[in-house]
Amino acid sequence: MKAKLVPGRHTILELCRGKYVYDFGCGACSPEIAELLIRDIMSVAKSYHGFDLDPDGVACLKTKQFSVSVLDLDDPPTGFVPPTNLPGATDEVLLLFSEVIEHLPNPGKTLQWLSSWCREMNFSNPRILLGTPNVYSFAMTLWHWMTMQDSDSDTHLLRFSPKNLKALVERSSWTCIDWWFYYSDRNYGGPIPTSVRFLKMVIPRIIPGGAPGFLMLCKLAP
Repeated sequence: MKAKLVPGRHTILELCRGKYVYDFGCGACSPEIAELLIRDIMSVAKSYHGFDLDPDGVACLKTKQFSVSVLDLDDPPTGFVPPTNLPGATDEVLLLFSEVIEHLPNPGKTLQWLSSWCREMNFSNPRILLGTPNVYSFAMTLWHWMTMQDSDSDTHLLRFSPKNLKALVERSSWTCIDWWFYYSDRNYGGPIPTSVRFLKMVIPRIIPGGAPGFLMLCKLAP
């Protein structure tokens, strides 16, 4: 698998452009940062609806007039219909998983459910975009060592490389279309130290395999 390097947030927004976006894990950060992320996606998407496990986080986002609802990906309901305007027969649908899949105890089960759900909803040619930290990134390894030396504070249940995520995807009724390493091209949390900027923005441009994360775009398997 040949390494390709792209600006992370720019690439996500371009893939969301003009699509019906269902954003899973939309509240998996502070409410202030979640608001900025959602507004960015809404500025380019045709329609947006977000899901998150945390009822308090969802309630907070609803006060900002965002279209969001509670959904437990570990135990998704049967007959689930998103409470928002549904896409038309020719509208493109993108399921966005931005740094979510590594937190799931059984991501294969979740991907299988999403595959069945897309077919039940008769979505036209749906895509899923998975973004996750790169297990082989020495930049992220050093970053975690610098910021989270207590392993109990790390909520990542799984670690992925492009190769093993592609294998998981293709066992779960999806097909990988393309994938990219990414470097950080926008910081939503205010000024960051020079050392962190170097790790997350500069090193990946020199050695793509050292990038902090990667994106994988997939379609439903035949």
